[in-house]
Amino acid sequence: MKSLSLTKLWNNSLILEERELKPREYVRASELYKPTIDRFLTMRGVRPTNPPNERSKRKFFAGHCWEFIAGLVLSQMGIIIDKQTEVVLEDLPIKVVGHLDYMIGGKPDYDKATQIIKAIPLPEEMLARFLKVIENFREEYGTDEIQEMVHEIKSCSHYVVEKIQNNGAIDGHDQQINVYLRGTKTEIGIIDYCSKDDALMAERIITRNQAIDTRLFNDLLELKGYIDSNQEPPKAPLIVFEDRFQKNFGVEYSQYLTLIYGFEMPEDYRNAVQSKIASWNRVLKRIKDVNAGVMLKTGPMKLTDKNKVAIDEMYKDGGWNAYDLAAVANVPEEEEITLE
Repeated sequence: MKSLSLTKLWNNSLILEERELKPREYVRASELYKPTIDRFLTMRGVRPTNPPNERSKRKFFAGHCWEFIAGLVLSQMGIIIDKQTEVVLEDLPIKVVGHLDYMIGGKPDYDKATQIIKAIPLPEEMLARFLKVIENFREEYGTDEIQEMVHEIKSCSHYVVEKIQNNGAIDGHDQQINVYLRGTKTEIGIIDYCSKDDALMAERIITRNQAIDTRLFNDLLELKGYIDSNQEPPKAPLIVFEDRFQKNFGVEYSQYLTLIYGFEMPEDYRNAVQSKIASWNRVLKRIKDVNAGVMLKTGPMKLTDKNKVAIDEMYKDGGWNAYDLAAVANVPEEEEITLE
């Protein structure tokens, strides 16, 4: 007789072999958020120097679990028309291939949903939550028919949920959904972002948009130019500006982090840029205060020589005009610390 080690069985089951990367002539819809240079190397079949480690793979699995739970809500309502539908667009400079999560629409069946969920051996608290979802669904939509639409569920960190709640966006996700809308000839799509940290959810509604179509076309046209000329695209910037200076997630989580940028690990990249990011954001805050006429004990606040050095760095590193950025910057409280 043997004793059971669920931990060993569980952890070992999450270790999967890496899929071989082969050259291909298409881009995946889920890759549209990645820097041009990453997609170039992927299409060339270049072996990643920084593939997902075992912890990353477990995080992916945890994300799939959350996505399954959220998708179960749609399934129990009887409004899923199709799932994992393949979408292929060939009328672009480079073919795009994707698999959307769900096509939904139709009239919810609340009684059937209740029967289905009660038939699943769920823990009492989880069952209560699902029944509450059905109740809320009935109160919100009644007998109304749900419009046919593309529905994506993405697991993420709480930071992303907060960003979406504050009318932010994740670069590339609108293009991904627009690909699905075009491929299915559907007019509206929804992305539900579910936090793996606390189960909070936020959504973005995306409609067919000519501006997104144009941006996608130009993006792929640029990539095609590099592919056709066999010329490696430029590196992505280490620091980006979006409301404030931030690290570039496309760099931090690049599968070619070492090959392209010379960093062994994501934390090496973070350590290299975090001081400059904090310094630049403090200077933007300083400029805002100077323009607002903030007074110090010694008189009106002024820019210091160190501030001016940082302003020059912003322009040299990324062509940023600090005074223009300061007018729109939103520096979080944790970065509003003692100024230089």
